[in-house]
Amino acid sequence: MNPLINHAIDCLKTAGFDDDIQLLQERYDPQHFGNALVIFRAGRLLIQVIRERDHEFVELAAPARPTQFYPFDDAETVMGWKSGEPAVDGQGPEALASVLGRLFQHRLQLEDAFSIKHERSTRVRLEAAAKKRGEAIVAELLKSGPR
Repeated sequence: MNPLINHAIDCLKTAGFDDDIQLLQERYDPQHFGNALVIFRAGRLLIQVIRERDHEFVELAAPARPTQFYPFDDAETVMGWKSGEPAVDGQGPEALASVLGRLFQHRLQLEDAFSIKHERSTRVRLEAAAKKRGEAIVAELLKSGPR
């Protein structure tokens, strides 16, 4: 049994998502650090929760492109809810419940951004944000030099 399923459902419900949650897919690998993945449909969004080495990440996809997920951090940046500065402070990812709480607060704007009408422009902006984030992380690592 994938332990991430119940944890993610609890966090989604705590965030405010109700019975409108549908589990679409799940994977679990107890041999490799308990890494897991679950994908839900919540309203008109696809939400992917990934657990990798005890860190949990949230990604979003448009129903029109159900295999192309984008980090929620990038969506927050593109939508103007937070700065695009990469987190390279070593603190690790934020708690799942907190991230899903913010996602719920902005779900209507996100549903609109990932709708068929706006998906293409949102995708272009998300891809640009991911590229910028990657470049900033590399620049920061080069600046700090070898450890």
